[in-house]
Amino acid sequence: MMVFRKLYLKAEGVGLSLWILGLHLWTASALVEPLTYLPHDLQSYFNTCHGCGDLTEQTGELAFWHVMQAYVTKFAETNPSLSESELSYFHETIAQSFAPYHSNRSKRQVAAPRVRKEIRAMTDAERVRYFNALNQLKTNTSLSPNVYDALAAFHQGANVQRAHFGPAFPGWHRLYLWILETFLRQQDPQVTIPYWASHLDGEMTTPTSSVLFSNAFFGPGFGTPDTGPFNSWRQINPNTVFTRNLAEGTQLFTVAGIDAILRRSRNRDILVPTAQADSDLERLHGGGHVFIGGTMNNLNTAARDPIFFSHHAFVDQIWERFRLNQRAAGIPTATDYPWDPNDPRIPASHNPNLTAGFTTVGSPFDSFRQIDGFSDDFFQLVQYEQVPSCATGCAVSRYLRCNTATNRCVSRSTSEVRAAGINVDTLQGLIPAGRKKRQAVQRNYEVCDRNWFLHDVNVNTMSPASPDVLRNIYTNSWSYIPVKVVTKRPTNYIDFPKFSAYGSHSNGDNMKPELTKVGTQKSYEYCEDHMDAPGKIRIVAYGLNHDAFSEEYVISDNRLAVSESIGVIAIRTPTPAGSSDVMVAAFDSCGRVCRPYCKTEPDTKHNNFFYGALRVSTESPSMYSASYSDALLSVWEIPSDGACPSVNNNLVPLTFFCEYTDHWIWGPNTSPTIDVTEVKRPKVLIIRKKTYNLYGNSGVVSPLDQNRLSRVG
Repeated sequence: MMVFRKLYLKAEGVGLSLWILGLHLWTASALVEPLTYLPHDLQSYFNTCHGCGDLTEQTGELAFWHVMQAYVTKFAETNPSLSESELSYFHETIAQSFAPYHSNRSKRQVAAPRVRKEIRAMTDAERVRYFNALNQLKTNTSLSPNVYDALAAFHQGANVQRAHFGPAFPGWHRLYLWILETFLRQQDPQVTIPYWASHLDGEMTTPTSSVLFSNAFFGPGFGTPDTGPFNSWRQINPNTVFTRNLAEGTQLFTVAGIDAILRRSRNRDILVPTAQADSDLERLHGGGHVFIGGTMNNLNTAARDPIFFSHHAFVDQIWERFRLNQRAAGIPTATDYPWDPNDPRIPASHNPNLTAGFTTVGSPFDSFRQIDGFSDDFFQLVQYEQVPSCATGCAVSRYLRCNTATNRCVSRSTSEVRAAGINVDTLQGLIPAGRKKRQAVQRNYEVCDRNWFLHDVNVNTMSPASPDVLRNIYTNSWSYIPVKVVTKRPTNYIDFPKFSAYGSHSNGDNMKPELTKVGTQKSYEYCEDHMDAPGKIRIVAYGLNHDAFSEEYVISDNRLAVSESIGVIAIRTPTPAGSSDVMVAAFDSCGRVCRPYCKTEPDTKHNNFFYGALRVSTESPSMYSASYSDALLSVWEIPSDGACPSVNNNLVPLTFFCEYTDHWIWGPNTSPTIDVTEVKRPKVLIIRKKTYNLYGNSGVVSPLDQNRLSRVG
């Protein structure tokens, strides 16, 4: 089944005569070949991930995303460099935020805790105040280039390694939320960060239609923020503008996943690398990043999108519920930090006594250690309202309704809210961020924008989505490889049963076991509810020796026992000075991974299985094209004028077979320990000779270790 539309190819300047003449459009000389081994550190991440469960226990898409995020942190810039005056301002602001809770006044006079609500449970006025405070941080230059961007830059590079892929994950982000909220409250003392309970959207028929992505909430779900509360952010700092590409079918938090976490008793049971996949808090949180897409899809840039902080506030809310259960069971929550110095899977930067990385290491302002995020003091500092439920009729919000089939609240769609006469196109009282002089655009992390006529295609109507996405200014940076996708009928697709070959018995060569064997890969919960006859296969490519990412979709036919599609994936253009090494993968809309195959020789009849790592070089023979349309047309042959076009499979270097029977496809690795593609990491481990607490006093005890208890709702 060909993914092609004449109208849009003509718009790109490709005439219909190309179909008639049958031209081969190889416009570049390039060799595409599989790498024998994955980079050593990447394989190590895959091995750790595999130890948490195989593909029958975790979805391939989230497993792959988690591993690739660990790998690509090496490409990020170092953490923000603050001047002495900025560092002093940062330190004093944080110190003052704790002072009301550590005064010598009576307990009755201690400041009230901050209360965080689900964003749809806030009043419109509360939501406006929160958005206004964010906009004020975006124009406040007390930290450069502005306070919001300076704080967002703490979540990149070495700090991502401190914050993720180990036991510090929930505590580090708890500190991060407190820091942002403290600066927000400088603008408005009543503001707190709302949490985004994403399972309220995940149980919708179409989560991408949630009211959250209206102008009255977080703004549009596709492209740059041209409307909504952050519509002026592009003008303020083009270097850090965020984008979104909502991904239909991706797994958000689920009630079952949250319950699996809450049933565990120790942090080692819910944190990387010792948790099993079904109760791994960090791995499950990845679904929100993938769902939002765009800037959120890369941990090095995710905090540029304000929805990041509401997503992590919900992660923190789940963790606090877990800790309440621990406390009820008599488990000391402040010391239940699963650190094992002899476990090579745990990053050394997660040592509980090392810096969390929010200020310069070794400076008088080096305040927070990794263990501080586990402090019981936060029980007094922050409280969470419960997630809205049907028990209250979901009456706390006009943006929610009760699903009587599940007896749980779900989000209303934007169209539902409009039909009820509620204005979600504007937000009264919103103060846009002021404009600053435009800066030259400098993009270190390259994202290839999907071809717009395939951009988030609605497979039910096959209509194109809005073309309003951030256009890649590096037009010569990308080249395009044709891809074939062979898809077995998904076992959980129940319509058109007469086309299914499952349960059929072999009759000579008429039936192939590969096409009739039922796959057992884990799929996203509720994915059957979103399945239709046309299916979507998502193809992604990450740079292995450079910082770049691309994604595309091809359309499959879920009705048939087996179907075939042709698509294209973008890779960074190689040069004579160096190859472009990439890691490719494909997933169906249920999160199941497809097996990759690559040609080892141009005339090879059948592609060979490999792990997904490709090397694209300028050597012959030519195997990529300079444009999307060239790559798409290049695999078609018309032997004579008037003949029927057919695909020449010898011209398709990359194939994915979505057959769902593999239990693991990324290893094991037997490569040498020396990795020729490895990029030197930023230094993340520094021995602290002296520590300082929030008040500048020398010592190893933080004021957060006072172990004050109070119930967090």
